[in-house]
Amino acid sequence: MSTSSDDSYFRDYRYYAISFDEIEDVEKYAPGGYHPVDIGDVISSGECEYEVIHKLGHGGFATVWLVRSGVQSASYHALKILCADGEDYIDPELAIFEHLKKAAAAGHPNVVDLHDSFKITGPNGEHQISRQGVKANRAMADITPYNVVFELPGIQSMTADDFFELLGPIKSERLYPKDDQVELTPHAPKHVVESPNFSALDFSSLTRLRLIDFGQAFFVDCPPKSLGTPVNFFPPELCFNFPPSPQSDIWQLAVVCYKIMTGDLFFFIVFGGFEELIRQVLTYFGPLPQEWRGRFELEEYGYRVMGELKYTTEDEHWFEAKTCKTPIAGRLLKAAPQFSAHQQKKVAQLLYDMLANEPEKRLSAMDVVWRLDEGFQDEVAEEAGQLVDSSTLLPT
Repeated sequence: MSTSSDDSYFRDYRYYAISFDEIEDVEKYAPGGYHPVDIGDVISSGECEYEVIHKLGHGGFATVWLVRSGVQSASYHALKILCADGEDYIDPELAIFEHLKKAAAAGHPNVVDLHDSFKITGPNGEHQISRQGVKANRAMADITPYNVVFELPGIQSMTADDFFELLGPIKSERLYPKDDQVELTPHAPKHVVESPNFSALDFSSLTRLRLIDFGQAFFVDCPPKSLGTPVNFFPPELCFNFPPSPQSDIWQLAVVCYKIMTGDLFFFIVFGGFEELIRQVLTYFGPLPQEWRGRFELEEYGYRVMGELKYTTEDEHWFEAKTCKTPIAGRLLKAAPQFSAHQQKKVAQLLYDMLANEPEKRLSAMDVVWRLDEGFQDEVAEEAGQLVDSSTLLPT
């Protein structure tokens, strides 16, 4: 699957544009893509029927829905429905869940539980579905903000009205095919539903984070060639034919941390795709390692216009030592005014050490935990003479 994205602006579109921002790519409502789901639909596993009552979220490979099972005694679940062409994505995720289950029989408190898995067949093909507990994503579509969620307390004691109060009203819009001869198509839902922002959620009641979506996870001794991670979170070494590693996770974690702390993306990519990502990396972290020279995968990651590569060679400027670096602290001053000057300095240094161009120079996961917990919190508390409330580190 190609990860180059910019030729999408010039393709022939199947559907008229939707006004919502928090919506899946409706062009994937086609054979091999998303399964069409409308509110009120009933999805059957063969053993149990689930009524769709609201939307919970979406990603590049799946949509996630709040469903209700049972009549007299209703219970609520999250159904994650994968794209029909996601076979390469399905099997690794199930294998990872099986491995985690064996490694920790009681389950890990910060990893989502897989309650059930089954398949359905629809107009776009066969789809794998996983049933999980209901979680809330404090969205500001691998480690991205959409895969780090809060566990919602007291789910099974809620009523449908409670969920609507929590998630807000269903915001939907009619999806029209561009083919004027066709009013409806079996490949798409009648209406698309915007993912909720959980604005009515009392975040003080949330005490446990969960990691979800292990479709891009891999075993360290058997890494894939690349990852299906969005370009804004993509580790740059993967563009140069280096395999993903635990240090690639650290890169993505750093970008997620910045998103959580500021509400903004660290790397904001609109045009230019992966080559624009590299240019922004240079801005903050300086030239790329010399050993990367000549390794950029142009066919996979090169910027395309009308399907054709705009450049046929990598940019020599990427490796020149004269590249100037822009201080991260300057961005934090504007993006994170809740930080003191001391905190901004600490966070900036943490990001530098997690986002080093060379993977081997990035902090380990344990180092990050120590820096956040001990090196950051304790030092600030000592200087301020009081404990730091971690909630003050989040944007209001």
